[in-house]
Amino acid sequence: MKRIVFCLLAVVLCPAFAPAADAISWLPGDAHLVVKLSGSDPKAPAAAGPLAELLAFVAGSEPLLSALPANTSSLVFGEWSRDGQSRRVAVVSGTGLELPALEPGLVAAAVAPGVFVVGSPESVGECVSGGGGNLLLPEFEESIESGSGARPAAWLWASRPWLRPEAAPDAWPSWTTRAVLQRLRSSTLQAFSEGEKVAFEVSTAAGDARNARLLAAELKAHLRQIGPGDESPLQQSLDEAQVSAERHRVSLQITLAKEMLEPLTRSQTVAQLLRWQLNSATREERERIPELARLMELGKGSRVADIGAGSGFLSVRLARLVGEEGKVWAVDISERALEALNGRLDRDLYPQLETVLGAEDDPRLEPESLDAAVIVNAYHEMPEHREMLARIKEALKPGGRFLLLEPFSLETRGQSREQQVESHHFAPELLVSELEEAGFEIAHREDEFVRPDADSPQRNCLVVARKP
Repeated sequence: MKRIVFCLLAVVLCPAFAPAADAISWLPGDAHLVVKLSGSDPKAPAAAGPLAELLAFVAGSEPLLSALPANTSSLVFGEWSRDGQSRRVAVVSGTGLELPALEPGLVAAAVAPGVFVVGSPESVGECVSGGGGNLLLPEFEESIESGSGARPAAWLWASRPWLRPEAAPDAWPSWTTRAVLQRLRSSTLQAFSEGEKVAFEVSTAAGDARNARLLAAELKAHLRQIGPGDESPLQQSLDEAQVSAERHRVSLQITLAKEMLEPLTRSQTVAQLLRWQLNSATREERERIPELARLMELGKGSRVADIGAGSGFLSVRLARLVGEEGKVWAVDISERALEALNGRLDRDLYPQLETVLGAEDDPRLEPESLDAAVIVNAYHEMPEHREMLARIKEALKPGGRFLLLEPFSLETRGQSREQQVESHHFAPELLVSELEEAGFEIAHREDEFVRPDADSPQRNCLVVARKP
């Protein structure tokens, strides 16, 4: 059974695919989003159905969809920008098309026999003035419809402007997921109708083989987080999804029953996935991961322990930072968590990362083996905290840095240690006091290192200590 495939690949121009009268040829050559639906089944025209509604929602073209005739055989959405303003049109084709009455602000122009362009006057004017000379976009390197060997019921192509990277490529360190995502130049999706199921292919180029493997790992983690976590058909499809990396391509394969499309037709999760807005990149920004690494003074060859590593989110990023010449120990007292982490790790990609089953009072690391250690949102869960701090201090080299990031609340800040721990909070004053009691020097402190909501009493404080 073919599954929905999310691949990171480039697309190649196939002259046979795009005759001069093809609807796509009427889009401006600098369009950064193109969506095409073909209604090969007369009972399911291109302008109708949940698949069209889903892609129209993703493309932000729902108002245009309602204006189109039901007997449309081919439907194309296009988006581009002029002077900072988005332009959108629908290009429809079919035999004997008669456009219904259009909503205010929309116009239609007949540009070829059986082909109409619908949109705002400015958008339609730019399409008509182009003369239908754009035989697909110049960035296409391979015909979408011929590349897979099967004709899709729909496809979407998006370039970098539509993907909207949120910062300049040099604004994030190369070892972060966000930096990898900022190198993406395009993304494609194909949808294939297979009986009562729909198979999808989404694709983009990740730059090189290493980045493709990194992105594949992040995509796997993202899929584990976005499911409902129950025994529903959607969760089953996500569990059966296959992610792989081949050369510079990343591929996700999954299949959905057609009845599952209806609840997804206005899904922000789908829209975010097509823009490669992965949860891990959002978390890197929220928790200020590059700043954590800077404060630990890490670089290539550093040796660091992530204590209370859990799923390894921070561990794998530290491994990318220190490189194969460095060393990262992911320490946790949960054997199950470490087994899951080991099962997900690409050992060829992370030979420098080692998992360690720790104890409640000991991370079980060699004396003076670490340049730095970090505990993120786990120190308040450690009942034998004095013994743990002593063992961490022993494991650090002289001058080694120890970073702790802990949640606390303004509402519980003045409560006793026991009361705060019960609420899964730990105020910065407590951290400083216990670190100094253990013989550490305080090098840096930020009481509001992470503040999720300006109106919320919740905070995450940061304390960086140093072994004398």
